Order: sequence, then structure tokens, then C-alpha cells
Amino acid sequence: MEATGTRGPTAREATINSITTTPAPLQVGTAGVQFTITGQNFGAGAPSFCSAIFNLNLTTDSDTTKSGTFDVSVGAIAGSCVVTVPGVGLGQYATGTINLVSGPPTISGNSGIWWFGGFIPDCDPTTPYACYFTSTQLTVTPGLGGSAPTAASPAVWVPGANDGKVNWHCNYQDSSCASIIVTALSATSPDCSDRSNQTQFTVGLGGVSSAPYYVTIDTPSGMEIARDTATGNLLRSDIPYTANSKVGYETLILYWIRSGCGIVMPPVRVNEFFTDNKHSTALFNGAINTWPLVPNNPPPETGFNGYWDVNDFHADNTFTDFLIRADSQPARLNPPPQSPPPDPNSPGGFMGTSNVWLVWQLQTFRVGSITQELGLMMQLGDLTQYLDHARVLPAPPQ
Repeated sequence: MEATGTRGPTAREATINSITTTPAPLQVGTAGVQFTITGQNFGAGAPSFCSAIFNLNLTTDSDTTKSGTFDVSVGAIAGSCVVTVPGVGLGQYATGTINLVSGPPTISGNSGIWWFGGFIPDCDPTTPYACYFTSTQLTVTPGLGGSAPTAASPAVWVPGANDGKVNWHCNYQDSSCASIIVTALSATSPDCSDRSNQTQFTVGLGGVSSAPYYVTIDTPSGMEIARDTATGNLLRSDIPYTANSKVGYETLILYWIRSGCGIVMPPVRVNEFFTDNKHSTALFNGAINTWPLVPNNPPPETGFNGYWDVNDFHADNTFTDFLIRADSQPARLNPPPQSPPPDPNSPGGFMGTSNVWLVWQLQTFRVGSITQELGLMMQLGDLTQYLDHARVLPAPPQ
């Protein structure tokens, strides 16, 4: 601390040797600050401070030491604060300064963003879909007593751990760099809750740094068959198909999309595409199915096709894939599809058991778009239709 003395009318000049505070540096808004002033020829009585200091309590009062406690106003402005100590003679005093620093700045913004493999997912806030943002804006707010950044004294952003997982830059329209744009380049892994796996930022204003701010980058990691929240059973069923005077089956599979951080993702746009027909009977080459709609309870006349269900009795945030194989009567296919037999483990239910496959075809699911073959690949498998049921296999049937 800087200390200066002012000459009085006698030779017993009051001087300040040192001023110390705990804590130090002394931040605006700090309460219960302990101070000690040492010197010579101090007169009786408390020292005086600038208007930023209040609740002064003097506990030591000698000709060489003044000590006690005080509070610093939350409305103070960072900078020098003059301290005046009385001397022993009339009109004598000594002055010094203490330096007030602003409180640490804070960072605000969305601390969670998404990585879709470089693809930017569709987002329309007017729809019931969740928007999955791959970028976020982080903004600095000055601490107590601090000043907003300016072009002459901009905020200094410092990336920390895992900065290679993001690209970032100052907001192009802000020369003070009060905000930055952070864009995901890869996902947080393997444990999203572990700070050491998250991307860290700090920011400095006027030489005072903020606490670390952490950004988590989640990603769609895969599709899985949903499970009944009450029983834990897979939500997949084989149903006899009898519409339009046909005989066969309809396999229903309810899917979840799970993220790398382990959450079941709220509705996200999905598209399904078929290629590589592996049978003389044409299937769905070039066909595309999408799940673009999100009512709480899909209308029965749609058969749930194309709908996400966000309020399902068995499991929320599911979408249903329908796999149908049926033939007219008399049958044209050889061998013809069959109705699935009753499921012995589920009264009133059915479950296909045949291992005789009829056709199979490469099936892809992508998330983030309902445009054909756009988005992040979620599932690549072989849609295999057996005599009495259908399944998606990781490899063609043998």
C-alpha cells in the first residue's frame, strides 16, 4: 500500500509505514475486512477512510498501530481509497491509500450444447420439437465495482481444459468481446458429469478473473428399443395383420434415442431410408419414412405412424416403427407370411418365432432432419422379415 505523511507544525511528524488488509486484494462488497496500519506518532482516535468504507470498528489504538475491521460497500467503484490517520499534534495527520478491486466477473449462457457429427439439426421454435443447439453464446457480467469491457479494454477470455472440443470467437459485432460464440466440434466423454471432461472457460476484466465456467457437449449416441417404465419389458410386439383381406403380421417397435450423457432425448427429427434390396421381390428401395409430428397422444387413425409420443403410458419420448408383411388370399408369395402365434408369456399377446426369413434390406436411421439421408447416423441395420415377424439385425440373416 502507498503511504505518505503530511508535515504538521511540530517535529513529531505522523508517518504511515504500512497498511495491510485481510483478505487481500480487497474486493468491493467484502464484509468483515481486518486492517492494520503501522507507523509513528499516531494520535488517538480512529483513522478515516474513503466513502466506500463503513462499519469501522477500531480494536487497537496506539501511537504506532491502528487496527480493527470494516466493510466495503457493494456500491463502491474499484480504485484507490484514501486513508487518513490523525497525528499527535494539532492539525497533524498522515495519509495513505488502499486499492479496491472489483469483484470477480461472472459468465452466463447455455452450459449445454449438442454435437450432431458436424450436422446442424433442424430447429423451428414454433413446433413442439425440442431444438438441439450446437452453439451457445457466453456473456461476461462485471463483478461488484467493476466496469463493462470496452474496445480499449476488452474482456480477456481464456479457454481451459478440453478446449479442442469447441471452436470459439468473440461476437463479431462486439469489439469489447463481452460475449463469445462457442460451437461444438466433438462430444464430452466419457462421463458428462465429470468436470475434467467438460470444456472450461474463464474471463478477465481489469485484471480480475472469473470462476471457471463449464460447457457440456452432449450427442445422440444410438437408438434402442424402449422399455416399459413399470415392467422393464421391451416395447416390441408382433400383431396379426388382417386388413384388406390380407394375412400376415405387423411388428411394432417403440424406439428411444439416447444421448451420450445417458438421457432419453425429447423429440428430435428422424428419417429412415432403405437401400440395397436383397431379394427379387421389391421392397422399399429409395423409400423414406419420417417422424415429424409431436402430439401428446397420436390420433388413432394414423396408426401412430410418423408420430413421436411424448406422453405415453408405458414410456415417454418414443417413436414407433411399423414393419408389415402381408399377402392377399390366395397367397401370391412363396412361402407366404403368417400370423404370429400367441405369446405364452403374455396373455392375449402374440410373438413371432419363425427363423425362416423371407427378405431383408439395409435400413438407416438418421437424427436431426426429416430430409432424406441428412443428419447424424443413429442406426444401420438389416430389416429382416421372417414368416411371422420382423426384426432389425446388425448383420444380414444367415
